[in-house]
Amino acid sequence: MNFFSNKSQLIRLILLIAISLFSYYQIAFEIDQTDFQSLFINYSLAFISFIALYIKFKRQYKLLLTLSIVFRLIFFVSTPQLSQDIYRFIWDGHLIINGFNPYEFTPDQLMQAAKLPFPLADELYPQMTELSASHHSNYPPISQFFYAVSAWISPNAIFGSILLLKAFLFSADLLVYKIALPILQHLQLAKHQIFLYLLNPLLIVEGIGNLHFEPVMAALLLTAIFFWLKQKKLMTGIFIGLAIATKLLPLFLLPFLAKGKRKFQLTSFLKTDFISMTTIALIVAVLCFLPFINVSTAAEYAATIGLWFNTFEFNASIYYLFRWIGFQITGWNMIAIFGKALTAISLIVLIFLALRSTASRKMQSESMVLALLIYFLLATTVHPWYLIMPLSISIFSNLKLPILVWTFTIFFSYHAYKIDGFQENTLWLMAEYIPVFIALFVSFKHHFTFLKPK
Repeated sequence: MNFFSNKSQLIRLILLIAISLFSYYQIAFEIDQTDFQSLFINYSLAFISFIALYIKFKRQYKLLLTLSIVFRLIFFVSTPQLSQDIYRFIWDGHLIINGFNPYEFTPDQLMQAAKLPFPLADELYPQMTELSASHHSNYPPISQFFYAVSAWISPNAIFGSILLLKAFLFSADLLVYKIALPILQHLQLAKHQIFLYLLNPLLIVEGIGNLHFEPVMAALLLTAIFFWLKQKKLMTGIFIGLAIATKLLPLFLLPFLAKGKRKFQLTSFLKTDFISMTTIALIVAVLCFLPFINVSTAAEYAATIGLWFNTFEFNASIYYLFRWIGFQITGWNMIAIFGKALTAISLIVLIFLALRSTASRKMQSESMVLALLIYFLLATTVHPWYLIMPLSISIFSNLKLPILVWTFTIFFSYHAYKIDGFQENTLWLMAEYIPVFIALFVSFKHHFTFLKPK
């Protein structure tokens, strides 16, 4: 039945769209990073509307695709309000087009040398966070490529670069739509599940809104999965390599390229297909890094990445429990020990899941999502946009619930940003993570069965 012929249905649709448009407009133009109360209200409204639109109109593909585009267009002409990372992105892009290696010097070092590397340096530098300005760039080369293109096309206007980067992210979301549909069809899953990704406020706000490049990585990763399902080894390896060179996280999914039986079978990792696809992926990733990396910059880049495991702390869950225990025992922060130990546990669990779940593509997609969930639940730093990757894969699995719940509650992490500094609150952390663990338990109980013995 045409929903336009149903008056109550039409009124409901108009109301939901109006709420979404209002909420997204507020987030795009009226709310800054420290206004948590307004952000909480408007993000909650946007999320409730998203769920209602999906439940009530999920069969209306053209309608939901149109809304996905319209909601993104609201953010298209806005400057990111919830993150200052964009200024470092554009800074790195200008360094590249002016002949500098973005991995070689920190912004502080360049500014203290009193030699402005490009005309916009004086505008970009004050808008970075102190943390960003004092550290080397950690953004991989494919991301750097887009930053450089935006700086090259718009060398004299920051907002011009912002518009170009938004266009890249908009295109990445459209690519996901085109790629995800045949994947869902191949796995015999409902096509409307793509809108659990495209309409999710987390993706819209943190992607085209705040210009984090996880959507580009997701597009490349899903393209690799598409070719993987088609058993195209070369193309699978190339696109996974490009995804790794955009954001490093897809490295963790390489073990899932192996295929074998539903039991521990280490030999499945030594299959020719796995070796060839992994080798291609790593070669592509290394080739992308080669123009930037030498002995010095490789060491600096590795040290910068290491900060996420032994220095940085933000919005963690299980790690904070270990940190508290460490304080009770030693009286000091044991992040250097716990950060590495929990990462090692994540890798062990990941390999276990990869070995255990190679019987079917559906099981593998569930295992990928579970591995990423465990990784982030054990991590020392979890920013909202980190969830875009597991969200993109979750639409092919039975682990949608914990991801969806977390894409809502992770915005509670913005409570920590204050006008006069940064301070996390245990109650808000509990409000974020308790629903996630409950949703994970429910998913295990009702859906996630491949770990159980036959």
